[in-house]
Amino acid sequence: MIEGLRQWAFALVLTAMIGSLAVAISNSQNLKKYIKFTCALIALAVMIAPISSLFRGLPDIFNFNQATQTVYNPELDFNLQRIIIEKSEEMLGRRISALVEQKTGIKPEFIYIYSNINNNTGADVQVDIEKIIINMPERAVSSADFGEIQEYLKEILECEIIIE
Repeated sequence: MIEGLRQWAFALVLTAMIGSLAVAISNSQNLKKYIKFTCALIALAVMIAPISSLFRGLPDIFNFNQATQTVYNPELDFNLQRIIIEKSEEMLGRRISALVEQKTGIKPEFIYIYSNINNNTGADVQVDIEKIIINMPERAVSSADFGEIQEYLKEILECEIIIE
């Protein structure tokens, strides 16, 4: 951004310098008027250039050639729901892994999350967690630590928790 501002200011200064040199060199009054007018137009274009670039990112709202209505596609809706489930499971798995590692000091090998979408209205999507299976490594902690973690996760997630 600083570089763009620097180039913009340099273009303005360069335009002013070239214009003043051209006016100083010319002998005719008519030629001086045309040089001043041309330099003023160039300076105006240089000054407006940053403002016009702000509007390039906006959508073309006056383009009537494109269809303005979108058609409902159930296949796209299903894909969106699938993405919601996958991302929710991924984030929940990371959170559970961090929680188990914090409580026991051992990171789980795998966390399997069984979930489905409860979509009654079509607009609201709710991911229901049915069961979570946490696979611990061979050198696992005592079963008392598992019980504490299991009860804590059951309380928070309200689903079946299995730690193996």
